[in-house]
Amino acid sequence: MKNSLIVASVAALSLSASLAHADAVGVNLGLRTGYSIALGDADAKIKLSDFISGAIPLHLDATYAITPTFNAGLYFGYGIGMAGSKSEADGVTVKYSTLAYGLQANMLFPSEGISGWAGVFGGLESVAETVQGNQSETHTLSGWQAGVQGGADWKVAPSLVVGPFASLAFGQYGSFKGESPNATVTGDVADKGTHEWLTIGVRGSYGL
Repeated sequence: MKNSLIVASVAALSLSASLAHADAVGVNLGLRTGYSIALGDADAKIKLSDFISGAIPLHLDATYAITPTFNAGLYFGYGIGMAGSKSEADGVTVKYSTLAYGLQANMLFPSEGISGWAGVFGGLESVAETVQGNQSETHTLSGWQAGVQGGADWKVAPSLVVGPFASLAFGQYGSFKGESPNATVTGDVADKGTHEWLTIGVRGSYGL
């Protein structure tokens, strides 16, 4: 009798956790925003924060939860950049933007209250500088990125969760591209450096 009660209790707890996150199994669409801090070097001689100090990202997630405790999928992010201390120039307007996309995989930690999640991601990224003066020029650095991420979720509707998140991306720019009305120049970054993006913000996810 005692063993039967133990088995029944364990089964009830497992069922309760599964039901609390039944909406997570399947396709989930997420949206994130916050602030990304630029760290490290654009190349071996220039700090990334010298020309872009940070960015306000708009980040989209499309994942498939294979089980209530694991999902995998795609991410795409665009950021509006903030000028760094050495980016200003007289008589011209300088704008910055970031772009990132790739694959991600996350472990989910279901709970009837606050749920947690943590994962890894990897893909490609770029940062662009657009100079608008007598003529417009765009300079772009591109390369790889990989990182870790995690956060907490509050269920605000049967299929909607919202909560804080943080991520740390490591990367290296390996190529550059310069575009003007008269010419386009491409090449490899000779003296590569490594950089990081530390992002803190809020995320919402909806289960289809």
